[in-house]
This record gives sequence, structure tokens and C-alpha cells, in this order.
Amino acid sequence: LMFAVQVHNIRSNIRSRATTTYNLTLEIHSEGQSSRQYDAGEFSSSSTIWFESLVHVTNAPVTLKLSFGPRRYHYLGSHTLMDFLMNEKDIHPNDKSSRPKQLLVFGREENTTFHLCYSIEPIATSWRFQLDSINCIHQWTSDESTTKDNVIAEVEFNACPHAIDPGPKNQYDLGKYATQDANPIYTASTLNFSSVTNFKIDFKILGKILGRMSQVSLGTFWALPLPEVYMTKKQEIFETISSKNFKLNFNSVSRSEGLLVLFQNESGTLAQDIVFLNGNFDEISRKILLTSGMATYELIFTLSTDEISQKIQPPGLEMLNWGDQVEEKDGLNDRLFREPSDGNEVEILIDGFETFKRYYEAMMGAQHSIKILAWELSLSFGLTKVTHVNSHGKPSTSSWISLEDVLVEKAASGVKVRIIVWRHALLSWLNRWIYLGSVSIEAEVDKLMRRCKSMGISSNVFNLNGVQVENLEDPGSIDWDLLSGVDIGVIIVGSPTGLYLASHHEKLVLIDSECPSHSIAFLGGYDIARGRYDQPAHQIPAPMIPRRHGENKSPWYSGREGQPLIPMVRFLWHDLQVSIRGPACQNLSYHFDQRVIHAFTQSTPHTRSYTLIPAVLQCDKHQPRVTSDRVHSNVEVKLLRIWKGVYDTNYLFHEHCHVITSAKKFLYIEHQYPFHSYALCHVMCQTLRKNPNLRILIITPIKTDLPTGVLGEWVDWSQDHITQHLNTIKNTAPDRVGIYGLVRQDEISRKLKPIYVHTKLVVVDDEVMLTGSANMDNMSFFYSSELSVTIRNSPVAREARTRLIREHLGSHFQLEMSQNFEMSMDVFEELATKNHVILGKDGKLVGRPVSMVPRERYENVLKKIYYPNRITKMLYKLGMDTDVISMNDLWKKFQKKQRSRL
Repeated sequence: LMFAVQVHNIRSNIRSRATTTYNLTLEIHSEGQSSRQYDAGEFSSSSTIWFESLVHVTNAPVTLKLSFGPRRYHYLGSHTLMDFLMNEKDIHPNDKSSRPKQLLVFGREENTTFHLCYSIEPIATSWRFQLDSINCIHQWTSDESTTKDNVIAEVEFNACPHAIDPGPKNQYDLGKYATQDANPIYTASTLNFSSVTNFKIDFKILGKILGRMSQVSLGTFWALPLPEVYMTKKQEIFETISSKNFKLNFNSVSRSEGLLVLFQNESGTLAQDIVFLNGNFDEISRKILLTSGMATYELIFTLSTDEISQKIQPPGLEMLNWGDQVEEKDGLNDRLFREPSDGNEVEILIDGFETFKRYYEAMMGAQHSIKILAWELSLSFGLTKVTHVNSHGKPSTSSWISLEDVLVEKAASGVKVRIIVWRHALLSWLNRWIYLGSVSIEAEVDKLMRRCKSMGISSNVFNLNGVQVENLEDPGSIDWDLLSGVDIGVIIVGSPTGLYLASHHEKLVLIDSECPSHSIAFLGGYDIARGRYDQPAHQIPAPMIPRRHGENKSPWYSGREGQPLIPMVRFLWHDLQVSIRGPACQNLSYHFDQRVIHAFTQSTPHTRSYTLIPAVLQCDKHQPRVTSDRVHSNVEVKLLRIWKGVYDTNYLFHEHCHVITSAKKFLYIEHQYPFHSYALCHVMCQTLRKNPNLRILIITPIKTDLPTGVLGEWVDWSQDHITQHLNTIKNTAPDRVGIYGLVRQDEISRKLKPIYVHTKLVVVDDEVMLTGSANMDNMSFFYSSELSVTIRNSPVAREARTRLIREHLGSHFQLEMSQNFEMSMDVFEELATKNHVILGKDGKLVGRPVSMVPRERYENVLKKIYYPNRITKMLYKLGMDTDVISMNDLWKKFQKKQRSRL
């Protein structure tokens, strides 16, 4: 069955004292169709706006999303409707009980809500329109002896006056006519189609007036199913129908009960000959007269009804060219990114030391290909540190091996390297300015190309930021045509379609995907980029030059101890990555191929229709793998993705909602932007209310990189939202929720440095874990491209939670906590409470956890946390570390130097 989802009205309920108005935008989409946006109107404290012909036809789950603001980014929530599909076999199209009106509630706060009224109706009838003949009573063109009128018809399906963009359109050339020409419409130019939605036909004339080509509108033919009639035409139409003794209640009629045929002249006013066709008509013929200026045309058409006996493609139009709305073919398709696969091997990697060491080992073992998807990339990033021995076999020196070193070495041995990295023009410029150009992707790629050229390695960089490669007919030939013969290919791409701040946020490293038995994939929160390298101890970097005996002065700092190839970037960075071997790797390889296709073609149909399975190699090049106790076998893995403009889905958001609501005992959450989305915050609070036994432990950064105040509110991407939502969750169940940040304290200066939690992890009852690149914010859920994974395996979930808690609690961890979640929560609260008291006395902390709620405790932590200011950051670049040499010492040194000059 096909279903018509109709939005009837939206009612606002704003209890704010401020005279705020909201310009709302409604977005509707379902799988296999492009999303469509509607201008819902301006809402004040209490207002209701009704809609005309706001209908979405589908046979798949449909998502409704409400937002406001000039860029439609201020998110008010979304709902996915799918229950109407569950009992599809039991629904009869003419059963009115299957289409009651229902309400959906949207809003960011309890005092600002919007109630959307909708109904869902199975479609039983389609309407067929056929233009039989055209009679030109008087032509429009001035020179009747030599020029004829060219009559065209433009048909818009599912037209809606509230839609920001028009519905699908077809255009028909109906021939050329002179005065007194009367021609039937033959098959060669038949205006003949079928539709399950409303349709509008604009008749136009093209011709020469005073020697210049011009265009004029003859009028508009509009066919409306009865339930779609509201607003401006309702009263006039209702009076006309009543005069014909038809008794109808517009609030309960079915789509199959009747069709209204309206005629508008060229000025847009409604003509008098309104035709009402009840649902019992089989076929009728009508004659209409269309006039515009001197032009007068008589058109004869036929309307008929057909019962729908088989499934049809939305909106059920036989002659409609859907353009970018391409159905996915069988084979490797998007279903692989929401259906689980069994038989995978999974390993949990925590923090940079372990993660990048495994990257190095996997890349060095590559025999066929290395593929990287990155939000940010530093080719000069050191993956691991190796120690060199002297002639006596003793350690002498050590050096870092960078990503560039590994890629060049493997490319020289025949391994194909493919890199796709996102680049935002503005952010790239800011990066070059902040870091003095040393780590910009352009500079690093240029350095890589020069090195490859000097070594005789073929390489190329494709800067495809919004550029489409022409004459590319076969998307499956991309890798062989444009990248054939290239050992290292780097593709720089722009942002996904839609929001200006959106990005390709995926983090994927894929090794030897051509050989399924040896392929391995890494995905999670880690980019191979500046500042990511850190160890579980998260030690504050010590000065490279030690103090001399008895010397009180602080030394100058070189800034190269942590990551020598990217100086002066010294974050305390905490993150998590997973490695996967097995069937899921092939799915990720398919996704990488799609990213390549879209980068070169900028075509959604080419990307979505790609179903070529990568070649499967049988090889004996690989060395036997070294097994690890931390590798878990036979693991169920479900991949999830969102890709704005290509796969507009809400699977990531709903997966987060699902894992949260499925929790029975506890949730362990580590996230960079925890519950930034108000909709997810609401789901969390409702889950806490429904389950009085649920306990939640949340680990979050002390302070994120998001703006605050007016700027953060304007872009709806704010640290203030995180703080507010975390307090809301805490207040919902104060005794069952713990929210903490992590810090390290310098042993000498007693300064507190925050550990930046970049993890994106949810663990449910030690049974399921959800991780990947997606944050808990609207940007990740709806606007960027993301890759995440749900792992349903108890040993994997328990290991991830236990290892993380062990790292954060240090010596306070007890082995019993691996089975007793409440004990770990109690210890977190105990340490955070003690640290709150110690912070007031500027003493030595007893551990890493500090309280993020309530606000008073959080504000106390913010006062004690050390954040470098602009001057300090500039001194970093000049080689001076104010963490170990105070600003007062620097000032005295400067004064002393000036006096010595005098």
C-alpha cells in the first residue's frame, strides 16, 4: 500500500514573557525520496496555522523535523512515523478508522512547544488526466500570417503553496497553433498521466510579439483531493459544493471520496466553473475556455479514476521523471548500514598511544591498499616512536615515524593509497593562521607530492571542493580511470549539501579491503591529526630541558616532546577507537567507494545506484596475524551512517534514542557534546522517569570548543545548551545520575589542566555499546556525514566500560567494579566531592573526577581550570611555555634585557 501523510495544522504554545516570534520550517522525508521543506509560517505566543495540500506520499517510514531561524538550523525536534506500516496487510484503503488525526509535540523547552496535527491514510484511488484536443479560437501572436502560438503545458505534482521548492515537474510541448486551428492531441505529444496526489497544469504560450519572443500564461488547471482543501479556497469551494446539494464534512472526508477541479485565469483569480467529482465517477469529459489578452483557446480533457491494485512508486506517476530520487538497487546498499552482520572480530583501542601504534602495525602489514576518510588529517603526525640501537646493540637514539613516512614506504612497495579529507575554506584559513601554516592540509599534501616525485612514486591530488568532473559516464570506472596508475591519490572535498557549518566528519582507516580474509577497519572518534596523541596517564608535558641542581628559574620549553613533528600542540586528549575484521569491512569499503564516486560526480543518483562489489582477491602475501587476548570473535556489528544530501536518514539519532530507552540497569556515557540535542535530552529524562532503577554515569569535557552566549545561541551550537541539558537530566533523578569532568594537576604549579574527552560512546547494561564519529548534537544527527557502529556483545561492552573506569579512577579502581556499576558511581561521586572541597583550599586533588553539576560546583571548577589566553598561545608558537615559566618571570626577563641594553 501507498500512504498519504498529511499535515493539517501547527499550534504554538509559548509561555515566555518575551515577545518572541518563531518562523518555523517543516522538513519531511522518507527513504527513497529527497527531503522537502515547507515554510510553516510565523508563530507567536498562541497561534494556529492551517495548511493546504501539505501531503507526503510514501510506503516507508516518514520523518518530520521542525526548525526555525534564518538558516533553519535551530532544531525543535523530529519524529519518525512507522507504526502505520506494521499492520499493512490488515488495512483496507476505504476503512476510515485507519486515519484518525494525531498530534506530535516539538520544542526545546517546556515553555515553548508546538503541536503538529497530522493524519495518515492508505491510498486507494489514482486519477488519470488526458488532454483530448485543443481549439485555437484566436491566437496570441501579433503576426498571424507568419507566426503561430507554441502552446506548452507544465505539470507540477503534489503542489503545495507552503513548499519552499516546487514539487516534481514535467513539461509538454502541445504543438503550434494559428487562429481557427483545431487539432487532436496525438500520441507523439500526449498530455496523459496518472497521479495519486494533487496536480497543477499551467498552460502557456510562447510566441513573437513585436518581433521579440515572449511568454504569456493562459491559465491553470488544478485537481485537488478533498482532504487537501483548506485555507483560501475552502469557503468558496464549500459554497459551490453546497449549492449542488453535496453534504460534506471537510474534516473527515477520504481522498477517494472526491476530487475538486479548479480553474484559475492568468491573474490567479478562481474561475466560476468549479467541478466537484465524487468518488464514484469512472470517467468524465469537460470543455474549458482559457483566455489571456487576445488569445482564446478551448481545451477538451478527460478525467478518470482507477483503483490501485499494486504497489506503485511515490507519488504514483507513470510519466514522472524523479531526477535525484533514485531507488536503491539490490546488492550492497544502504541496508548494510542499519542491519547487523555476524562473524566479526572487534578490538577496543583507548587513547592515542594504543590506537596509533595499531594503525602503524596494520598499515605496515598492508599488501593491497590503504584507504583513509578524515575530517582532519596531519600527514606529518607521528604514529609511533622507535628506538635505534648502536653498533654495540644498545639503545642510542629514538625517532618518530610519521603517517607520511608509512604511506610513502608502502606506496613504493606497490600498495595503493587513497585519501579523502574534508576541507572547509574558512576553517582551513583559520587553521593556517592559528598554527602558522605548519599543519594546513594544502601545505602537507604539497610536501607529500614533492617527496613522491623525488622518489619516483606516482601521485596526484584532486581538489574537488564543489567541482564536478565532466564526461564521467560510468561511476564504477572511477578508480580505474581517474586514479589508475596513481600510487597515492589524495581527494580534498567540500562540505555536504545544506548547512554552511556541516562537514564530512567520518573517521575511517581501511586496510586491504580487496582481501576480505585479511582486511581490517578502524572507526571511532580519532582523526590522524594534531594534538590527538596521548597516553592513558594523560601526563602534563614536562619541560624538555631539566632544571639544574639548585636552580629556581623555569627553563625555556622547546615544545617537541609530545609530538615532535607538530610543535606546540599539547592537548590532554582522551578518545576511543574500534578495530573490526570481518563482513563489516566490505560494507565500509562500499561506503568509501561511494564517497569517491560522489567526490568526482557530485551526483546523488550515481552514488546511490552504485552496487559494484569490490574485487575479492585470493592471496598469500599476508603474514600470519598475531592474536591478542583483547580481540573478541563472532561479534554482531551494525553499521550506521548519515550523509546529508545523499542518504538523508535519521538512523543515527533514532539509534541513540533506542539504546537509551532499552537500558534496564545502567548507562555509561562518554561524549564530547553530551545531550546537546534537546530532543535526546528529553528522551533521556523520560527514560529516567519510566525506569526508577536506571542509573547513569556521564563523562564529559570540562569545557568544549563550542561558543557560548549570544553567538552560541544564534547558531544553536552552544556550550550553554550542554550545561543546561546536563543539569536538566541531573535534576530529573539526582540520586541516580552522576556527571563528571576529568582533570590533571601539575605537581609544581598546582594548575589544573582539563582532559579533553573526545569519546563518542554509550554502553548499555554491559550488553551493547554505540560508538563512532557522531556527537550528540544536531550537526551530527542531521547535517554532517557520520559513521558509527552498534556492537551487541557483552564481553566487548564490559571491557570498554571497565577499562575506561579503571583509567579515570586510577588507584581508586577496584576489580569488583567490573561487575558492580553502582560501586564505580559511588567512587566517582566520593572523589568529585572531595576535590570540590580541595579546590576551595587550592590543595592537591585526590583523583581526576570533578563535578559538572550542579552549576555552583561546575562554576567553581571553571575558575580553577587553566586555559591559555591569546598571548599564551602566541608564546607557544615562539617556543615559550608559560605553564612552567610564569608571565611575571617573563616580564622580569624582558625588563632585565631592556636594562642591559641601556
